[in-house]
Amino acid sequence: LTGVYHDQFYPAAFTNSIAGAAYVLPDGRTNPGYNLLLDREFTMREHALMLENGIQPRIFCHTTNGGELYAYAWTSAILDGEDNMIIANADYDFVDIHTPARMQAYGNPWPWGNTFYWMRLIQEGDKEWRKRQDRAFFGWIYLHDVFNSGNGVDQSLLPKLLDWGMNGRDVKFWPYWRNAKILGVDSNTVLASMWTSPDRALLCLFNTDKKQTVETTVRVPTVDLDLMPSVRSEYTRAFDLETGEAVAFDGWNGAVTAKVLAHDYRLISIILYKD
Repeated sequence: LTGVYHDQFYPAAFTNSIAGAAYVLPDGRTNPGYNLLLDREFTMREHALMLENGIQPRIFCHTTNGGELYAYAWTSAILDGEDNMIIANADYDFVDIHTPARMQAYGNPWPWGNTFYWMRLIQEGDKEWRKRQDRAFFGWIYLHDVFNSGNGVDQSLLPKLLDWGMNGRDVKFWPYWRNAKILGVDSNTVLASMWTSPDRALLCLFNTDKKQTVETTVRVPTVDLDLMPSVRSEYTRAFDLETGEAVAFDGWNGAVTAKVLAHDYRLISIILYKD
């Protein structure tokens, strides 16, 4: 046993008075109750049992429509998104349903300290429609430092993210709602988040315009991030992480220029290569 998964991890009512939370009313009806700390104690014990047996604790909880926040200290990862079915060939997508306020409050790892995953309910639809839906979904969750759950969606980008070093302990995330002093974006429809590591940065650009492709320039503090070469054998390159194609890059001014399709995203890597 290397981990535990709890499905539908939310507060549930007890209707059995013997359990202690519910009680019988004078007229014979049962008044339901909640034992809100029981799951906290249970996940705490699971965590301890794994440590006692030399296992890195892995406790994964599905929290759609109401997670038990008081138990999160003992869980490794949480999952959201098993609701709001997207109807085939609809004119809306994941981004329209899950607003920035929703994603910032409960939709990313920042408030909780857990790894966060998103899944999505979607009908099949036309091939091109589904492709656009997938692009919107992937880009929106990446923008919030979240990877998808692997529930019937393409995983081809994962090896590239891992090769970039996304799982490294020294990776820092700079979310779009808190990086105004770090990144400069010249478009009011493009949101930009960034991950950094000692010799590299990765931008996630998402175009919130549903109709127009937008060309934007993002200014990255390449000097402050120590991404500029200091000797002749070093060089810095910016490229699209998905395609490997070069991206317009003015290194000394830290300017990356790229086109982003409507409700789509770009992942742009900036790496300092040393001989």
